[in-house]
Amino acid sequence: MPLGIEKEISIERKNMIWRLYVDGVQIGSTFTQTSNYTKDIATAYVGSGIYEGYSSDRDLNGTLRDFQLIKGLAVGGGQSTTPRI
Repeated sequence: MPLGIEKEISIERKNMIWRLYVDGVQIGSTFTQTSNYTKDIATAYVGSGIYEGYSSDRDLNGTLRDFQLIKGLAVGGGQSTTPRI
């Protein structure tokens, strides 16, 4: 993504199916999760990995202006939910 340009990025998981959206447009194909997470997480960090073999070079190198985590609801079906002026 170009530097200095604000983008709306959303990740949606519904029924074990993941989708990535940038500005309300799906990027790439869907990913179907085949098993539940088994790792206990005491602390989760936004923009950081939690898997074995984790490498910090994949950490977020940018700024988050707004972050929402909504359990039990796939908001917008991939459509942009940010009000536009």
